[in-house]
Amino acid sequence: KHDVFFANTQWLVDTQLEFAGIVYHLDGANSFGLSVTYLHTDDMKETTELQPLGTGRYFSYSDALLSLTYSRRMTTKFSFGLSVKYFSEKLAELTMNAVLFDLGTLYDTGWKSVRFGVSVTNFGSDMAPSGSFTYKTLENEEVKVSDFQKFSPPIMFRIGIAAEIFENEMNSLTGSIQLNHPNDNDENLNFGLEYWWKNFFALRGGYVSGRVEEDFSVGFGLHLPISFADFRLDYSYSNFGRLGNVNRFSAHFQF
Repeated sequence: KHDVFFANTQWLVDTQLEFAGIVYHLDGANSFGLSVTYLHTDDMKETTELQPLGTGRYFSYSDALLSLTYSRRMTTKFSFGLSVKYFSEKLAELTMNAVLFDLGTLYDTGWKSVRFGVSVTNFGSDMAPSGSFTYKTLENEEVKVSDFQKFSPPIMFRIGIAAEIFENEMNSLTGSIQLNHPNDNDENLNFGLEYWWKNFFALRGGYVSGRVEEDFSVGFGLHLPISFADFRLDYSYSNFGRLGNVNRFSAHFQF
């Protein structure tokens, strides 16, 4: 079905992540997607070594991402997708822009319900901020910084496998395992379970290994067919220990 999707993530330290996307199927094999992602904070007080209580100025941080996706179902078992993304970041007086790419594949093994997917996200050339900022040293001398070192984007390689553990007309239970390999952190594994009752109500749980603070997540989902579309509502709660909690909300309209 065609899909219109909205999501909000109440991330750590009062950071908000907004997402909106649409998927349109040209036919049974070809689909296009368009999405906007926006990560942002409220204005923050500027502090320095000499003025730890504030300079009287405020600044903000934001990331914006516009993505165009094409996917194709090559056979009844194999599909692939490619996304081109324009990325723009702003931190106080500094800005950074880049073009990034995502590539993903999905394969149905044909053995029971086992399928696996592979993706590489945020692939692109090295980037660096533009602009400049001025700060004062402990000797009260002003220093202007305008030359920044380039660095690689946060490339992430993922491979996951999922299958129904049991399934009948009333109930289904799906299990999944995913390996994440970022270029700027250690590898970790995600484990997940999803239970559906009558394709109406879902309960979900997950666990992330190899993280100092992040560990478990729980959530639920609702599937409510309405007059013009299938409406889906999802919520999840993630525990980040001393850093606090993360709440995620999403809504789908499928027609």
